[in-house]
Amino acid sequence: MNKRLPALLAAAGLTVLLTACSSGGSTPDKAATSPSNAATSRGNSPGVVAANRHLQFRVVIGSLAPNTGTGSTELPITMAAAGVGDPMDPHATAAISAKLADSTCPSTPKPIKVAQAGRVLLACDAQGKRYLLGPTVLSTDVKSAQSGQNPGVTVVDMQVDAPGKLGKLSKELTTTRNPVAIVTRGTVLSAFTFTSPIRTGNVEISGGFTKTSAMNLARQLSGLPTK
Repeated sequence: MNKRLPALLAAAGLTVLLTACSSGGSTPDKAATSPSNAATSRGNSPGVVAANRHLQFRVVIGSLAPNTGTGSTELPITMAAAGVGDPMDPHATAAISAKLADSTCPSTPKPIKVAQAGRVLLACDAQGKRYLLGPTVLSTDVKSAQSGQNPGVTVVDMQVDAPGKLGKLSKELTTTRNPVAIVTRGTVLSAFTFTSPIRTGNVEISGGFTKTSAMNLARQLSGLPTK
């Protein structure tokens, strides 16, 4: 990531996320220090069969709180489609901030095509928090996801089918502490930091879930409707 980018985005008005990220109502996903979200390695668990739901992992560049009013730009939208240039370009940061500030999260977001994985994305989570996300750094399918306890803490366990790529990515992001978002069809499902490299493809997400919110995230990761 461009080392000048955090300062440029902060000057343009975005909340810059480099060491922590909170995913709104789905609550933090296990933190080294609250309220950071984090993910760590987890052993095998039977899980909920996910029917190979496809996910994108994108590095979180910045975020804004939910828009309580209305905006002229419905998210998700790629930076190219928004017509505001590359966020790595210092001349584009004011336009990026303005576009994100004037955005809204529709109740039924339009999907983002896999072909747009290489583009910077403006997107929302289920609680309406708005994110500026880098290009996809990992594209993988979910093999299983389930909620549970470990021990006495509500967690979500997820297994992906690209353990080697996830291990490489998690090792790098454990060092840099850059948060990452899990995105599907243009919607942010969860955002967290890695606390340790993931060597097996089995990930534990935790840190503030209720039993219901953990179950709902597991179902979302599995491609199932929430309850």
